[in-house]
Amino acid sequence: MTARRKLRGSYPIRTHLIAFGLILVLPLTALAGVLFVRSATLERDQVEARLVQLADDLAEDI
Repeated sequence: MTARRKLRGSYPIRTHLIAFGLILVLPLTALAGVLFVRSATLERDQVEARLVQLADDLAEDI
């Protein structure tokens, strides 16, 4: 069987399906990671702005 594969130069269907799956999954995983980092950054900025506003309000009360 391996001699026949070497002559034809083709890979089994399992290899093609794994490669196809990786081609689909890896970019989606990278995009999800980028979106997660962006979301975390925006959330941190909002929390920081709320804390600064709270600190300013407390400073005015004192």
